[in-house]
Parts: sequence; structure tokens; C-alpha cells
Amino acid sequence: MQPPSQLPVSPAATFSIGDIYYILFRHKWRILTCTALGFAAAVGVKFLQAELFQSNAKLFIRYVASETKAPGAGDDYDRRSPDDRIMESEQSILTSLDLAKLVAESVGPEKILAKNGGGKDLGRAAGLVKAGLTVEVPRRSSSINLSFQNADAELVQPVLREVITRYTKTHLEIRNAVGMMGDVLTQETDQLRARLAQTEDELRRARNKAGVISLEETKNALTGQLTRLQNEIFAAEAEMAEQSSIFNELTKGPSPTTTPTTNAPEAPTPPAKQSEYRSLISRMELLRRREQELLAQFTSENTRVQNLQSQIADSEKIKQQLESEFPLLA
Repeated sequence: MQPPSQLPVSPAATFSIGDIYYILFRHKWRILTCTALGFAAAVGVKFLQAELFQSNAKLFIRYVASETKAPGAGDDYDRRSPDDRIMESEQSILTSLDLAKLVAESVGPEKILAKNGGGKDLGRAAGLVKAGLTVEVPRRSSSINLSFQNADAELVQPVLREVITRYTKTHLEIRNAVGMMGDVLTQETDQLRARLAQTEDELRRARNKAGVISLEETKNALTGQLTRLQNEIFAAEAEMAEQSSIFNELTKGPSPTTTPTTNAPEAPTPPAKQSEYRSLISRMELLRRREQELLAQFTSENTRVQNLQSQIADSEKIKQQLESEFPLLA
């Protein structure tokens, strides 16, 4: 075994300039092809892809105020520092399509679509606003980074400015920062109350048209009281007509041209029966008039209509009986 000082030393590998020339010469076509493709791609990107302009902004949210009591009654708002959940909700507001539509409507769809195909389609304009808007919320941060890109250099700043304005208004409406949600809820309550009253009115008209009477005790009591009052009115009107008829008979006096007959074919009608007959005729006229009024509101199956028709039928029977007993009444 040789000592370490006498071991053979192998020569180190060398890479000369000639080797480099040899490699370049051997792969010259491949290198030239890749270089040409790279230049062509750069030229295509330069001339074919439209240049985009960008505007940036940053929003800082100090706190979020939520209404706890009645608005306008002092400092009745709960202020909370924004956390990740709140920041995500704010990001959702900024990236919503509703906000993009408000921005497109305010800026003008024709301006947004001027260099993007033209037209006045609000949906397309809102889509471009939403697609060009980038919203970034760093984790555990109270700031929101906004950027808007578009091929129109004169459009990026107005659109981003309008995004911030519309977001601020929407944020206030949602968070009740100035009591706006209370007004919105009041308006919705009034609308629902008006809609409920309209529905009740339509239901009442449909119920009357179908001849359906409510079974509630209070309504039954009111209906009975109304029927009793109407009967009393009918009786009073019939009595008034009877008294008027009697008064006319008494004040008319005997006719100068009439001569008493000695042999009357039929017995005279007693005054009491004449009064009863006239009263009955007046009552039947009132009942028929009332029947026509009720039939204009209810169907023939309605209880009140049927009761009134029953009274008319009973009066008709009494009238026929009186006429059969005393033909002169007819």
C-alpha cells in the first residue's frame, strides 16, 4: 500500500471555449427557432392585446355601527371594530352585481361600453364594472384595497370613484349608521299594511258576492241587530203609508157625481180591512224594493235575502186571502 503522498492524482475536468462553440454550432437551428418564436410572441402581445389602464384606491374602516334602539334618540348605536367576518361582508357588498349596476347606471352604460363594443346595455356595462373591479382584503386588517382596470384611460377613475360613493351609501343603509334602516322598515311596514287592507277588502267583496256570512258571534249579533232595525223601519214606513192613505180618504170627501146604488152586487169592505189591505200593499212594495237592493249585493242563497223573500211570500198569501174575502179590494 502506497503512502498518501504517493497516490496518483486524476486530472480535473475542463470546459473550454471550444466546447461552447461546438454546442452552439450543433444546436444552432433549435436556438434560432426558439429566439424567433419569442420575438414573434412579444410582438403579438404588444400589438394584439389592448393596453389596460388601472386606478387604485384604499378604504379604511374604523368601526361598524349597528342600531340598538330607536334612531335619533341620542347615541344609540353599537360600534364594533371590524373583524374578518365583517370585512368579508363589506367585500361582498363591493363585489355584488347590484352595486355594479348602480355604478353603471350612474356613470352611463354608453360611456362604459364606448371602447368595449358600444351600446347602452346596462347588464353588459355592469358586467364590465364587476369584471374590472378587484377587491382585496388583507387578513386581520381594517383596510380594503380597490383597483379597477379598463382599456379606456378616462373611465377608470370615475368608475372607481362612483364605486366608493355607492358602496358608502349601501354600507350606511345596511348598517343603520344614520337610522336609514328604520325608515326603510317603516316604509315596508306601511306597504305591507296597505297590502293587507287591500287583501281584506277583496276578501270581503268576494265573501259578499258568494253570499257567505261570517259565523263569528259579534258579526252575528250585528247582523241580527241590523235586520231588526230594518224591520222596524219597514213597519214604520208601512204605518206611515197607511195613515197617509186614511188621511187622503177622509179629506177627499164624497164625489158629487156619484149616486148611491140601491142594489150593490157585493157587500162593502169594512174600513178596517181596507186599512189592513193598504198597509199590506205598502209593506210589500217596501219589501220588494229592499229585495232588489240586497240582490245587487248578495246572491239568492244569502240568509238575509231568503228571509226577506219569505216575508214577501207570507204577505202575498195574506193579500190573496183578503182579495178572496173582499173582491172589491182588488
